[in-house]
This record gives sequence, structure tokens and C-alpha cells, in this order.
Amino acid sequence: SGSPMEDVKSRIEKGLVFARYPQSWGGMLTTGIFGVLLMPIRLLIFILTNLIAFSIWAVLSHLGFVPAALFVLRLQARVWLWCLGVWWIQEKNLKSNIVLPDKCVFVSNHLGFHEIVWFFMKYRPSFVAKAGVAKAPMIGVLTKQIGTIFVKRKVNATKIDKAGERRKGEGGGEQKSSSVTSEILQAAKGRKMMHLCIFPEGTTTNGEQILKFRSGGFVPLLPVAPFVFKFEGYRRGIDFDPHYTTVGAVGFAFGLMSQPSIGLSVEYLPVQYPLDGETPRDYANRIQTLVAKASSLPVVSQTYADKKALEDVISDGHLTYPALYEIQRVSLDRKNVK
Repeated sequence: SGSPMEDVKSRIEKGLVFARYPQSWGGMLTTGIFGVLLMPIRLLIFILTNLIAFSIWAVLSHLGFVPAALFVLRLQARVWLWCLGVWWIQEKNLKSNIVLPDKCVFVSNHLGFHEIVWFFMKYRPSFVAKAGVAKAPMIGVLTKQIGTIFVKRKVNATKIDKAGERRKGEGGGEQKSSSVTSEILQAAKGRKMMHLCIFPEGTTTNGEQILKFRSGGFVPLLPVAPFVFKFEGYRRGIDFDPHYTTVGAVGFAFGLMSQPSIGLSVEYLPVQYPLDGETPRDYANRIQTLVAKASSLPVVSQTYADKKALEDVISDGHLTYPALYEIQRVSLDRKNVK
């Protein structure tokens, strides 16, 4: 293997698919102006409507009216999207999967949490989430109500300290998926009706590529309803980057609330069924090809491990966010020249 600092450089290069793009000066000015004008209004509406919606949800849940309680939050989900800048949602090819099987898996590319909110608003499916979500106040109860499958995600790898020395630590390794697969199989067998939403890329990216799909969610060999999400009108390198990756949640949410308008498109792709003799790996590859073709994006080999490695490089002090943005700015300039 190379030197520790060569390792750092390699991790940065592989991790750039997860790095957001900086704004132009004009974009920052727009964010600043609308941050003063819009963000306080959206934040106030977000807080007040959540207080009302979650109070109604809590009462209905306590009384045992869970479907009604969830319906209230599904209405509130559209308010969440509006508060996060999404003024309009364009749905394409709606008739492609208007009739869904009793048991099926929703699959899409993963931009952040906009698509999670949309799926909840539209279909109220079950999700696969980190085990820690189950302990979160209110959200933990909500995720259990919709039949969320909880999994533990832990990765172990070698980190590099500021002195350039390798040391053992958490990060960069790959999660074992056997527990995820067994939980999904158990849910598929035990439920008469199940709409499960998964993001087989395993994490979010900056929207320029599709990560290689994991096959765990395809093991039950259920019908798959694929979707493709895209931020319409987003100008890379000019506007605030709406992709949720390598960024703090609070600052990112405030940034979204400061945007005059964000367009979200959802393309429905035809429901797919497993072919005779098709393995879960082959099934995942086929759906991955379908999603990549519909989104006109290349498939890359990076995984969550590479994203965690990039975050470790930043947290260990080898790279700052401004420096990462500058790398992306130079990369974008080169692409524009070509």
C-alpha cells in the first residue's frame, strides 16, 4: 500500500461523487436575500403546522386510530416539502405503475430526504432505517407505525490522524447486509400486504451518478416499482445544492428554506417482475440499469464506505469543506470547458 497521505488523496478522489457543489456569488446573494425574506416565514409555518399536526397525530394514535393519524401526517408532508423549498412537483409517466401489486418494493435513486417525504406522502410505505431512528422521540413511534425495518449500520476501517499515521477506527468499511436481508425476508413472508421503500445505492450522492445497487432488498424477489427523482431547474455551481450529502442537517435545512423555489420531478417507471431463474443480484443489476438509463446518469463503483472515508478525512483535519468546494468548483470549470 502507499503512504498515509497518498491514501488520503485517494479517499478524496473516490469521495468526490458524494461532494456537493458550491454556489456562485450571485447564488449566495440570492440565498442571503431570500434567507431574510422567506426563511423566517417558512420556519414559523414549519413549527406551527408541525405542532398542530403532531398533536392531532398523537391524540389519534393514543385512541387507536393509527390510519387516521398517519393520514394527518401525510397531509403535513406536503407542508414539509414546501417549507424545504419545493414549490412544485412534476410527476411523469404516472400511468406506468398506477396499479401496484399487494406486495412490492419501491426503488429509486437517493438525493436526500425530499424523496423520502414524497414516498411517505404518496404511498405511506415501510422503510429500512438505522436502528437509532427507533429511539427518536415521536419519529420512532411514527416509523414503527408504518412498519419500518430497523438495521444496525457500523463500519470499521483504518483512519489517518493529523500526523499522517494510520490508526484503527470507525469508518470506511462496508456494512454486512445479512441482517438487513433476513429482516426484509421475514417482513415479506409475515405480511399480507407490504409496500417497502428502499434506496439500494445505500447512501446519497451529489446527483451526478448512480451508485452500484446492493442486492439485499431484492432477495425476496418481489415486484419492483422503480422511480427516478431529479431537482428541476437546479444549476450546478450557481444555485444552492439541494442534494443532501457531506453537509450538516441543520445548516442544510436552513439553506433549503432560503431558496425562492426548488422543482422536484418524479418519473414513474413500469413495474418490473423477477424473471424465471433470475438471482437477486441479477435482478438488482437489471433495475439499476433501468434507473440509470431513465436518469441519463452513469453507474459508478463507489459505496457508502467511500463516503464515510471522505467524511473521516474531513473530520480528521486533512480537508476543510471550503477546500472540498474549491475542488468541485475546479472540476466543474474543467467540465464546462470540455
